[in-house]
Amino acid sequence: MSGLKDAPPEIEGHGLLAGKVVVVFFGFTQCPDVCPTSMAELAQGFHGALAMAIHGLSTLPFWLALGGVVTAYVFYMVKPEIPAAFARIFSPLVRVLENKYYMDWINEKLLAPAARSAAFQVPGLAAVSGSSAFETPLASTCSSRSFSSET
Repeated sequence: MSGLKDAPPEIEGHGLLAGKVVVVFFGFTQCPDVCPTSMAELAQGFHGALAMAIHGLSTLPFWLALGGVVTAYVFYMVKPEIPAAFARIFSPLVRVLENKYYMDWINEKLLAPAARSAAFQVPGLAAVSGSSAFETPLASTCSSRSFSSET
């Protein structure tokens, strides 16, 4: 049984579509005013798979991606001394980037100690200290209850 509405039986098993380009169209399919224009725009822009591939080879994103692949190959496979020289020249920038802008250090040395000391100043936040986390009257009441289905 075919899932296509009003599809002829020969489409069953996709035998009719074998070796052909299949386009999936996400749009209106049962409307008199939008469908004809949408499908006409699609047909106007599609001139076959070969034309689409040739057009793809002439676009800027393709050439930028290819340039990135070629640059990476040359830098890391053919001339590995080039990235080593860049790392030497830009060593302060490399250090900052490798340390993730020192955000971990800022968090560990400045923010976390400040948060810990502030937690001891506020009543009821003793769980932050790590001594007895979740030891509140509500938590002890919940943990001592039996959650069985028996009544």
